[in-house]
Amino acid sequence: MRGMAAAACTRSVPLPLIAIIDDQSTNRRIYSMLVRSCGPDMEVRDFADPLLALEWMASSRPDLIITDYRMPGMDGADMAQAVRSIPHCLHTPVIVITAYDEPNFRLRALEAGASDFVQTPIRHSDFQGRVRAMLDGQVAPPPPPLPVPEAPRPGLPPAAFPLMQVDGLMQVIGTIPALISVSDLQGVCQFANAAFAKHVGLSAAECVGRPVVELIRDQEGRRVALNRLVMERGEQLPSYEESVADPDGVPLTLLTTKSPLRDAEGAVVAILTTSIDITDQKNAQWHLQHLAGHDALTGLPNRSLLTRRIESSLAQAAQAGEQGALLFLDLDHFKTVNDSLGHVFGDQLLVAVARILRDNVGPRDTVARLGGDEFAILQEGINGPGDAAALAGQIGHALSQPLNLRGHSINISSSIGITMFPQDANGSDELLKNADLAMYGAKAEGRHGHRFFSIEQRRKVEHAQSLDTGLREGLRANEFLLHYQPQFHLGSGRATSVEALIRWQRPGHGLVSPGTFLRAAEDSGFIVQITEWVVRQACAQMRAWMQRGIAPDRVAINVSPTLFRRLDMHRLVTEAARTAGVPLSMLELELTEGVMMDRSAATLETLHALRRDGVSLALDDFGTGFSSLDYLRRFKVNRIKIDQSFVRNLPQNGEDASIVRTIIGLTHGLGLLVVAEGVETQEALDFLRAEGCDEVQGFHLGRPCGPDDCAQNFLVLRRAAG
Repeated sequence: MRGMAAAACTRSVPLPLIAIIDDQSTNRRIYSMLVRSCGPDMEVRDFADPLLALEWMASSRPDLIITDYRMPGMDGADMAQAVRSIPHCLHTPVIVITAYDEPNFRLRALEAGASDFVQTPIRHSDFQGRVRAMLDGQVAPPPPPLPVPEAPRPGLPPAAFPLMQVDGLMQVIGTIPALISVSDLQGVCQFANAAFAKHVGLSAAECVGRPVVELIRDQEGRRVALNRLVMERGEQLPSYEESVADPDGVPLTLLTTKSPLRDAEGAVVAILTTSIDITDQKNAQWHLQHLAGHDALTGLPNRSLLTRRIESSLAQAAQAGEQGALLFLDLDHFKTVNDSLGHVFGDQLLVAVARILRDNVGPRDTVARLGGDEFAILQEGINGPGDAAALAGQIGHALSQPLNLRGHSINISSSIGITMFPQDANGSDELLKNADLAMYGAKAEGRHGHRFFSIEQRRKVEHAQSLDTGLREGLRANEFLLHYQPQFHLGSGRATSVEALIRWQRPGHGLVSPGTFLRAAEDSGFIVQITEWVVRQACAQMRAWMQRGIAPDRVAINVSPTLFRRLDMHRLVTEAARTAGVPLSMLELELTEGVMMDRSAATLETLHALRRDGVSLALDDFGTGFSSLDYLRRFKVNRIKIDQSFVRNLPQNGEDASIVRTIIGLTHGLGLLVVAEGVETQEALDFLRAEGCDEVQGFHLGRPCGPDDCAQNFLVLRRAAG
């Protein structure tokens, strides 16, 4: 610590000592680094507590003080005022760092004794320049002594400022578009240029001799206080913004500078005030800021501004113990309206929706457009979920009323997701995700309603994300494998075919069944790569069994309905079979009703081409969907597989027995083969044999197993068959 005795140090030039006060450790570290980069001989003391800093200053004399404006217990203006009360710090420069762009904050700090300002986010070069200027004393030098007039100018009072008699200089100043005036120590105007006079609605001569407070409205007495500050300090104040009004009451923003004027002896005898009208620049700045934070179509806050308001609301809620809600709103079937009536109509509908939302929220609430037909409402200071549900119901009712736009009567509805804070989350990103999840939950429940976020929804999303990541890694690391389950011909007892069933050897999870991950694979698109691998792997395995002389008649491969839209299935199957050297007649594709219900010409052509080339087609899970006879006729399948849900309880369940009996009769009547899956008991097997079922599969006959175990089972069965 350098104390008051530091002035007696033997160093010829003491190291500059800079005090930094900020309650944020990160800020103190950054400011210290920037200060030290201004020169090799900088001594820095930093304080988190402004009271500790003042205690230190009582016995130390810093060359520069850098303080944050917003600190607990004491702001930057209070700090500057306290510094000025320390005699040996009366003239120590004080830089106030602030995030506020409001002139009032700066004026208050100026009045308290601040020397300069730096606004965050800080530009390093600007900060370093301010520090060097303060340390080097690079402030505007006091103006030279005023010339002493030979005789007073007629028409001016004896106290008139001598500068008024320099006619040439007055003509120059009169042409400057800035508002320039000089007032004496009593606050009486001694000079006004043409721009100032025009601003106050008088002539320049009429301004002279009047109190400045009569010429420019100064309800808070700021100008008088700042004039007094210039007199006391004897130095120019940093420029500041002030809001005034012209004679017609039109609001203006001025950038004002105040400087002392001295007589021949150097005494301050008047205050020079220079103001530049920056109203247009401020309006342009406001317009750009508005555009950056608002939606161009509806004028509502956009996602960026909403995010900032959410963060502010979260801080307010934590401080005041309040609750709030974020409602995420999506218009139901908006795309249909947009496509049928056009984008211009769709835009007008969005504007109308924005108006309805604004009309139905409270004064503290924020309505924002997130993009497309998605809106959000930030609800602040509520009592609990009941208030949020009430607003969602009110919004839903308001939107459901008929809207007349461009000769069309439109009825719309919305799905609304709601998340509460602070209980659901403490960050804007997480709240938006939660509300979005809840909104999709509302859509899943039938639309035109609202749903609250729950932890279970988040768990499902996290699980889906984990599956997505795992599938990607599993494909890369070759973690998938095929098991095979035999299918038996009831007439001969032979194992005529096998069904290829994918398994996932997922690290840390063991052997994962397809029901756990195939839906996620379809949603993510990985089903394409997985199916390509299954088809090629099944063909390669059939070739290996053929070489050993133990191959079954065919291998059945499950195919997702989406693959006929994403893949050229005919090309995939034929190329995989040709590469492996397997006849296409040894391949069977098991299709769900989703494929059959796709009536597109491309799907129909693909299925017909596969049949033509010898590939068998089986309709899987028959009886669980529409079970339409029309698509049995159109798609020409070879086999129908009765779903295991009808087989599992045979023959005890009379309804299941009747359904199975009917399906077998229907299938045979169409000239097709019937396969029953899920046979788990001897009683079920006997019933199916008695009813004339062609083939069966299930745990009672053989569980799915790896290729080697499956081959061993083939050998055993063939020896048993003689």
